[in-house]
Amino acid sequence: RRRLRVHALRDRAYDAAHVRDRLQRCLVQIRVEADSLRVDEAVQHRVQSQIIRNHLKPTGKYVLEVCRTGPCALSGAEHIVDYLKQKLGVDLNQTTPDGLFTIKEVECLASCGSGPVLQVGECYVENLTDQRVDSMLAALKSGELSDNEPTPAHSILFRTCGDKQS
Repeated sequence: RRRLRVHALRDRAYDAAHVRDRLQRCLVQIRVEADSLRVDEAVQHRVQSQIIRNHLKPTGKYVLEVCRTGPCALSGAEHIVDYLKQKLGVDLNQTTPDGLFTIKEVECLASCGSGPVLQVGECYVENLTDQRVDSMLAALKSGELSDNEPTPAHSILFRTCGDKQS
């Protein structure tokens, strides 16, 4: 029995070390990218802190990060957030009971010409409407759309839901 406890404690320590190492690699990657863009160190620290703070609570499998800054706000981001909240039955920073979706508002996603926009993992969904939100949610639920499918810079994504825009 004591041996099982020792193994369990060792496994938990290993898991914690693994998470710490992965987080450290991510923070280093942010620093490398920021340095290449000549971003001030204070700004880098603020961004890293915000990333860590935003993900302290457990989230859903898909985190829907809706841009809330000027251009997106003017093009209907608030309506999209309200529609997502109504459609999923949760408020901001809450996770659906099935554990699939968490809604968050974020600062600029650098897609100002195609707002409102949201990001799911590596995937941008741009020019949002109620219909596009419905299609996106259905595609994520069914597995047709992956949240780790990178979106080419400045392209309008939604191949999976039938949009053929470029």
